[in-house]
Amino acid sequence: MKTIYIHGFNSYKNSSTPRSIHKAAEVKVHEAYYHSDQYFPEILASLKAQITKITADGDTAILIGTSLGGFLADQLCDEPNVCAVIMINPVVDACAELHKDIYQGEMTNPINHKTYLVTPELADSYLAKRDMRDVRVTRYLVLSDHDELLDSSLAKAYWEPVSTFIQIEGPHRLTDFDTISQIIHEIMGE
Repeated sequence: MKTIYIHGFNSYKNSSTPRSIHKAAEVKVHEAYYHSDQYFPEILASLKAQITKITADGDTAILIGTSLGGFLADQLCDEPNVCAVIMINPVVDACAELHKDIYQGEMTNPINHKTYLVTPELADSYLAKRDMRDVRVTRYLVLSDHDELLDSSLAKAYWEPVSTFIQIEGPHRLTDFDTISQIIHEIMGE
C-alpha cells in the first residue's frame, strides 16, 4: 500500500510534513505536488497523473492531505487504486477561502521562495469542485482543536457524516504525527 501526501496552499514539495509522517509511521511517503498559482482543473489533472504513476504497479494508495491538500485528496478519492483518504484540517470551500484578502494578490512560497499572483479568477476556478461525499472510500477527518486559519466546525459539519472523526491538539499546521501514524497503520490493517 502506497502513502501519498498532498501539501496545502502556498507550500510545495520537500516540506517537512511528509518527512515527519515518514519518521512517525515508518512508511515511505510519496509526494504529489502542485503549484498554488495553478487553476483547480490543472491541479486535479496534475495530481491524477502523479497518483497514476505512483500506483502504476497496481498497489492501493492512502491519500493524506493538509488544508487545501485535504480538500484535494477528497476531490481525488474516486481515483483508481485510492482506498483511503486522511484529511487534516481540510478546506471545505476553497473558492471562498482564496477570495479572502489575505490570499488575494502577490504571494511568496516559503519553501521555494517564488512569488506568484492569486487572482479572483484563480479562486473562482475552484467552483468546479465536486461533492465527493457519496463516494464509498475510507475517510478520516482529523481536526486540530486550535486551528487559527480555518473554522474547523465547517469541516466537521461537512465531512463527519461520511468520515471517522478524530480531534487532535494543536494549531492548523500538523504537529501530531503519532495520531497520523496510528491511522495509517489502522488502514493498512496492522
